[in-house]
Amino acid sequence: MKVLSLLALGGLAAAHFELKYPKSIGFSDDQEDQAPCGGFTPDFSKTLVDFHVGGEALAMRLTHQQSNWLFRATTDEKAQSGWQQLFPIVMQSGLGDFCEPSVKAPESWVGKKGVVSVVSSAVDGLLYQVRLH
Repeated sequence: MKVLSLLALGGLAAAHFELKYPKSIGFSDDQEDQAPCGGFTPDFSKTLVDFHVGGEALAMRLTHQQSNWLFRATTDEKAQSGWQQLFPIVMQSGLGDFCEPSVKAPESWVGKKGVVSVVSSAVDGLLYQVRLH
């Protein structure tokens, strides 16, 4: 199986949203609105999580009545440019858990490090969490 090495942010139960899987690189409810990484700086010296380019699950917990989910990634280790949308924008209605079971990355990213981002667009604006891979 082909693997992309990438990073993501996690959350807490009191969050606007929580990245359940994979866990994020960090979480601050007060900074979750800070693009592109929810107030955190990617650090590739930490443990990375494999992201299979053929499809990887992303699971979130929403604490708002509705959100649009954007799944994107970049191989820019500073997460400043090169973002690519990985999946069509999905709307979730209702509180609770949501999982997109197979989000794919470009085949050309096999073996590369990068940042996977989940962005929520809800009543309080855009919110960000990321995971390094």
